[in-house]
Amino acid sequence: MKIKCFSVNAIILVIIAMLTMFAFVGGCRTGGTQVDPLAGWHACRHQSSRYFDKELQTDLEAYITSLPGRQRDHIVGLTFCELNGQHAVRITIALNGSDWAHVLIYDKNNKRIKVVKYVSNSYSS
Repeated sequence: MKIKCFSVNAIILVIIAMLTMFAFVGGCRTGGTQVDPLAGWHACRHQSSRYFDKELQTDLEAYITSLPGRQRDHIVGLTFCELNGQHAVRITIALNGSDWAHVLIYDKNNKRIKVVKYVSNSYSS
């Protein structure tokens, strides 16, 4: 019985080919494992903070101001939602090939009770 030996160059070539294949296949991803915390919520009729209580407006402005400058500069959208008298705001930030979602959830008195941050979409050029 003869045992075949592969040269080191052949093995390296196979590894490079596999890595190249993974780079092309993984070039564009959408979604992730994070479940949307606003699933089941409804978009508010008005999509501006001026239609909400001053407490919510002030908190939202403070949150955005507290973001690092680069994130603040890349905010591409705000979405206001409601469910059973509660409100939520999704801040979408496009940065470094990913769309980040910062979701601020408020109770019925418009006090922030939760913040969820996750990558909602990834892409590459």
